[in-house]
Amino acid sequence: MKHSVMTEALLRASQMLQNTDNKLKEMGKMPYGMVRATPKEQKQAFENLTPEQLQGLIMKHGYDEVNDYLKHFMEG
Repeated sequence: MKHSVMTEALLRASQMLQNTDNKLKEMGKMPYGMVRATPKEQKQAFENLTPEQLQGLIMKHGYDEVNDYLKHFMEG
């Protein structure tokens, strides 16, 4: 089915906006379920980490990734 030029332009623009929206959503995702936070907020979350939360991180992301996460805050 052939669309008019205007319909085709609107479909392309709509698709482009949807792709941009999806990419922005992907960029907003942070590891370990964190939302974008300042370094101070990230450090505070690390300091208040409970054993249950730590176990949840290990179950969700695996030991290696969680170890890298912990090293990041313990060294700096």
